[in-house]
Amino acid sequence: MIKAAVLKAPEDIQIDEFPFPDHGTVIKTEAVGVCGTDPHVYNNTIATQHPLIMGHELLGVVQQLDGKTLSKQSDKINPGDRVFIAPGIDCNECFYCENIGSLCKDRRFYGINITSEAPPHLHGGFSEFLALVPNTTLLKVPDSMPTEVVVLIEPMACGIRAVKQAFPELEKIKNSTIVILGVGPVGLFATVASKLYGARKIIVIDRLQHRLDFAKQFGTDLVVDRSKYEGQELSKHVKRESNNGNGADAVIECTGELEAVEYGLPMLRKGGRFVEKGIYADMGNVQVSPSSICTQNIEFVGTSYTYLQDFKDAIEALKRMDFPYHKIVTDRFGIEEARKAIMAVIARECMKVIIDPTINK
Repeated sequence: MIKAAVLKAPEDIQIDEFPFPDHGTVIKTEAVGVCGTDPHVYNNTIATQHPLIMGHELLGVVQQLDGKTLSKQSDKINPGDRVFIAPGIDCNECFYCENIGSLCKDRRFYGINITSEAPPHLHGGFSEFLALVPNTTLLKVPDSMPTEVVVLIEPMACGIRAVKQAFPELEKIKNSTIVILGVGPVGLFATVASKLYGARKIIVIDRLQHRLDFAKQFGTDLVVDRSKYEGQELSKHVKRESNNGNGADAVIECTGELEAVEYGLPMLRKGGRFVEKGIYADMGNVQVSPSSICTQNIEFVGTSYTYLQDFKDAIEALKRMDFPYHKIVTDRFGIEEARKAIMAVIARECMKVIIDPTINK
């Protein structure tokens, strides 16, 4: 029998056992990252169907293979391959799939909106095995890469996508000043991506000293402790440090906090771009002056979905080991400790939390 942590109802996780699937593609879970989105799934801020096996930052080994399950975009996959599982599955039929790509209106996500109610049940990473649904994309990863590095592919891809949203013409990132609001895992990887793509100056802002200390090891030029500033002084200070006082070329919001929008927008130069990455769940509204966006020619864009190329770019970036990625995973929990893992993410006392199915076995 296969052990899994099942979200039965909001804030109610129980350990269940399921039979091994008798058909389809099955992945033996090596590790799964606990995302900042997971607490919202846990408490139903992001509405989902229950029961649900959470976990969408997926890494494992192909245990059983049915080629009909896989996307046409997949690498050539064989049993025994170590793979990253792209968490989103597009319908390939809607307007967005046909005309834009990666913005599918009916997109399904492992660990977020694919219920575990019906066999084969195992559609999330908080489990010893993962059963794939049709049209899943797998990407092979080297056996030589440590678990604590490979499990970072999904958040690394999110950071890369945020930077690409900030600079649709990526060459223009060179000689730019970028401000990252919040240096949890995604903010940290937005910092890394900004550095790898050639930003001239990267400023990161957080109120947690241990996260600012992390940022110093990952390409940051200036760290700012926002707890030391009151009112508009934070925005003014950061603007002074950007482009000779003109403001940042791009601000990427990764805190997941509404107030970050209000203090982040004034940090931009005229014609700058604000990227909203952190507020995925509906947290309410903020006051924004349309006239300031108009007169300053500011662009405000959102990003929630990640493209296949972003995952490929993330794998290549992590393989280069330009930074001490192995330090990012600070906390590991077993499947029975799934709730504790989510609480650790909520407390923000960690950097990256993962669930390792071999713990407590």
